[in-house]
Amino acid sequence: MKLVIISTDRRRAKAQTSVLLQSFYIGREDPVVEPPGFHGPNLWPNMPEEDFHGPVWDYYNLTSSLGKTIWEILLQGLGYEPSQVLGAFAKRPIVQMKMIRYPPLSATREGQFGVGPHTDFGGVTILLQQPGKKGLEVWQEGGSPEWIPVPSIEDVYVINCGDMIAKWSGGAYKSAKHRVINKGDTERLSCATFWHGDAAATNPLDPEDPSKDTVGQLLFKRFGNQFSLDMKKDGLMEKKTDGAIAAH
Repeated sequence: MKLVIISTDRRRAKAQTSVLLQSFYIGREDPVVEPPGFHGPNLWPNMPEEDFHGPVWDYYNLTSSLGKTIWEILLQGLGYEPSQVLGAFAKRPIVQMKMIRYPPLSATREGQFGVGPHTDFGGVTILLQQPGKKGLEVWQEGGSPEWIPVPSIEDVYVINCGDMIAKWSGGAYKSAKHRVINKGDTERLSCATFWHGDAAATNPLDPEDPSKDTVGQLLFKRFGNQFSLDMKKDGLMEKKTDGAIAAH
């Protein structure tokens, strides 16, 4: 099983209110699948190179480079030397890209989300929204808590930090709760690239961190919750072996 692959299905939600979207995943292009599935070959549709694989792969690589640059900026903001931290933490980082289609409002049930309220899993998220297609909202805490619409502007990225960055930075960077509700009468498209770090890496900012969870373990736990994965049924058992998750 490879977690970073094509996924074109209706996601199952554990809450009573379900979510509705279609998505296509890709990740690093590696020759063989490595447990627990974050590295391996991508599965591409049978389409002309110039119509899909070419532009999608080029965009993946460009946003992967941008994700590394954003990590460098965040590390500088915390007073670290980026090259030293990334040199130890991101030799072969998990970088996933997800292309998403949200159906029009008419295709959803009452109370159904495109994506329900959540925070992102791990590292940096680089989101490109279809211009003029509203739907993304961020939860504003404080004096007057409310959902704030995020404008969808052409050639403008939305950058978000995930739970892992929030934890490792001691809260200096926040992991914002957000949701998607497509309120339009047409479909809505977006594309998100997630830049996490090495699967076996632990907190590079605090070697004394009592939590020894690796990047891979943190992500796999959240994947299991989000996609209702049955690790035993799917043959994916969580086991600590030299700081990584093993598959059996």
